[in-house]
Amino acid sequence: MLRRLGLAIGLIFLASTQALAQQKGGTLTVALIHDIDTLNVYSTGYTGEVPAAVVEGLLAPDAHAQYVPVLATEVPTLENGGITLLDQGRRMKIRYQLRAGVKWSDGAPFSSADVKFTWEALKNPDFIAESKEGVADIESIETPDPLTVVVNYKHVSPNYASTLFTFGILPKHALEGHNLNADIYNEKPLGTGPFMVSEFKRGQYVVCDRNPNYWRRDEAGTQLPYLDRIVFKIIPDTNTLMTQLRSGEVQLTSSIPYAYAVQLKSSPNFELI
Repeated sequence: MLRRLGLAIGLIFLASTQALAQQKGGTLTVALIHDIDTLNVYSTGYTGEVPAAVVEGLLAPDAHAQYVPVLATEVPTLENGGITLLDQGRRMKIRYQLRAGVKWSDGAPFSSADVKFTWEALKNPDFIAESKEGVADIESIETPDPLTVVVNYKHVSPNYASTLFTFGILPKHALEGHNLNADIYNEKPLGTGPFMVSEFKRGQYVVCDRNPNYWRRDEAGTQLPYLDRIVFKIIPDTNTLMTQLRSGEVQLTSSIPYAYAVQLKSSPNFELI
């Protein structure tokens, strides 16, 4: 539950105001106060800051906690025909239309086969996941074409948007037939997101570089992300963290003790969110 909250809403963010300014290129250094167990978004027992920069789901909550489309073209509803109730409202099916032209960071095309594979991988009892919420609710998944996914539920699932496909999709072409508990994916995940993992030094840092194949563009047509790199530094010691924040060595952190937040709140060099 804490991991889900961490992915959906920020509790305390302290950022250098310069780092928040929109500009092309550059590196953002982010401090994490906890070590990282795995970079597999379904396996980690901690918050998923790094996987969130690399992998994407079909839907995701926005800044107002409203679900918006990511790899899907729209959020399925009864009104738009994406959700169909069956057996007098006792079961349902959901149809997702996927974005065309999306690629994995290795250049392979993303398709409906990846969505079905994600469910099958999580359904496998040998795969040890932190959460498999929503997996058992699904009876079957159909993929009538590369950009269409039909999910058949055993019953009505009102919270369908917050489970399973929201966290991220797994790449079938890279993981089919592999042991997900021990695969290199857990240290260097393959995603469709804005960044890709270049280096993971356990207990020290994770370097994520810009994904050259990322599908999203801004209103001016510029390919995102703006940043070239994000470095996630693991700094469990609060004094060290505060020193590096003040020196500018770190520009963003998602969790600091309240007393320190109060101290820095009045500083013109930081923005507390």
